[in-house]
Amino acid sequence: MNLDANTNVTQHQITNSIVLNLIVNMGLPLAILNNVSFRTFMNDIDPRYQPVCRRDVTRSILPDLEKRCVSKLKEIWAKAPYISLTLDCWSDRRMRTYFGITLHTIVDDKYKSYFLSFETLHGKHSGEKLAAEFDRSFKLMT
Repeated sequence: MNLDANTNVTQHQITNSIVLNLIVNMGLPLAILNNVSFRTFMNDIDPRYQPVCRRDVTRSILPDLEKRCVSKLKEIWAKAPYISLTLDCWSDRRMRTYFGITLHTIVDDKYKSYFLSFETLHGKHSGEKLAAEFDRSFKLMT
């Protein structure tokens, strides 16, 4: 087996795991990728691993991941005989306003919920503005 190809596959798997598990699922900031302690830790795990830069993550890895997620959600949406959408609007302690949309359905006799959209709202959050945000998010899925 070609060792370079094997290293390349391992590099890709580790990078995907870092982005998906640490940045997306745990919500760690992208700055962790440039953190000296994180890079030292990754070197301890696998000295051959070449750390991914923040720019590559923001310009290619995250957009590709988003495309795959949207594609998967479109498949689920197309297969579901019925769906329900919930819309929620709330403010945090610093009075920043957020808007979220969740899709609910039953897949293979199991209740499933998928987060479709999470946006920061600026200015007044009137009914018209919420409807426009909903329409924008809905168009991404159809």
